[in-house]
Amino acid sequence: AKLQDGMYILAGGMTAGQQVTDQTLLVEVVQVSDTEATVAEKESVFYPNPSGGVFTLQKAGTYTVECRSVKGTVLRRLTLSAGDQIDCTDLPAGPYLLQLWQEGVLKSSERVIIQR
Repeated sequence: AKLQDGMYILAGGMTAGQQVTDQTLLVEVVQVSDTEATVAEKESVFYPNPSGGVFTLQKAGTYTVECRSVKGTVLRRLTLSAGDQIDCTDLPAGPYLLQLWQEGVLKSSERVIIQR
């Protein structure tokens, strides 16, 4: 069901074993600027990756950075510039998404790994 522009809710469905599930998912559809690099040209925006939980922004400019769980939940939101760090050391080990936003436009979405 459509909640608003770009936001949808999916309820129920089938799991891989053809079993019915009662999960509810919130899906946000965003448009990435067509001026961004293609996947083949894309360079890492955060380093090191994997990391113990601290990632450094290496892209010039000032951005709103969101750390999201793989389910899309926003866990952190802060403003960073090149050389600044996002500290996620209190989060469990595993994969996360770090997204760069500038003036309401998603500029980059990078999968990062926290290792212990």
